[in-house]
Amino acid sequence: MRIAIVHGYYLHDSGSGVYVRELAHELVRQGHEVTLVCQERSPELYDFIDEASELRDDNRELRPLGLIRPPLHEGRGRLVRPHLSRLLVYVEGPFPGFERDRVTAFHHSSPEWLEEYAQANIQALRTAFAAWPPDVVLANHAMMQPYIVRQALGGAAPYVATVHGSELNFSVKNDPRLVPYTLEGLEAAAAVVTVSADSGQDVVAWARREGLEIGSRTHTVTPGVDMRTFSPAPDRESALSALRRDVPLPEGYRPAPEDRIIAYAGRLMWTKGIQHAVAALPLIAARFSADSSRVHLFVAGEGPAQAPLERLAALLRVGDQEAALALAASEIELQTLPDFGPVVS
Repeated sequence: MRIAIVHGYYLHDSGSGVYVRELAHELVRQGHEVTLVCQERSPELYDFIDEASELRDDNRELRPLGLIRPPLHEGRGRLVRPHLSRLLVYVEGPFPGFERDRVTAFHHSSPEWLEEYAQANIQALRTAFAAWPPDVVLANHAMMQPYIVRQALGGAAPYVATVHGSELNFSVKNDPRLVPYTLEGLEAAAAVVTVSADSGQDVVAWARREGLEIGSRTHTVTPGVDMRTFSPAPDRESALSALRRDVPLPEGYRPAPEDRIIAYAGRLMWTKGIQHAVAALPLIAARFSADSSRVHLFVAGEGPAQAPLERLAALLRVGDQEAALALAASEIELQTLPDFGPVVS
């Protein structure tokens, strides 16, 4: 089958990016022909991508990027990178290939930027679909990709919209201008896929409030786990040996059998709740170990909360509860939802 996957961003820096990457990998492994449309800057890193192209300034002409290699799997994979003068995102931050002032959150964008972004991507997809007509298209995020796919396809093939969550919670719910784009994209989707039951309930309820009923077309397909990568160690010592061998650890620290280790991997921003784990670490250490130095929280990730989290951890480490409380109350990246209770009390 010829499958196009439309993802507006990269293959390594977010949960949705990893989702798209692993989905494309598995589809190619199973023998499908996959055209992956995204902004990835290093396609050579992924063995399921056999060739890569970019689009020129008007998105009407494809130009090879020089990556052509024999396929390693049953199917074929290609990457197509649209040309965008500005990247619109759900959460602002640095993105490879774009100057910082050319990256803007959807809800901070002017109407002209929104339309420019949509039209550039629509033309890019029309060019890609003309070169490699798809049997089905998988459009990631509720907004803006399903709208763009619908406009580009013109009914030539069915498409499925995958909702990841950030697009609704950070963008659409904060800006009524984005609602029509989202509704139009979801309205014509053959199906709507969510990655969790909670996400499914959220998007169905939101769409219903906006006058669109998608409940019968919405399905939860939870991401799988690659057991070749995530396989339980046979025992604790084997796990600790792998940790010492494979993970860069703080200078002078070597995990011991008696250590209690908590690990977090993900983007560092307040909506992930990592601030609660950092603030709770002294309490966890006091409860589970007579020696608090034997309890560790490993954090793998980056994002706008990194510096505030480091300051919070430093204050808690020296027992300055008053300063930690003031920091948590004043720092936007340490905020939390009311139902979760205070970060520091």
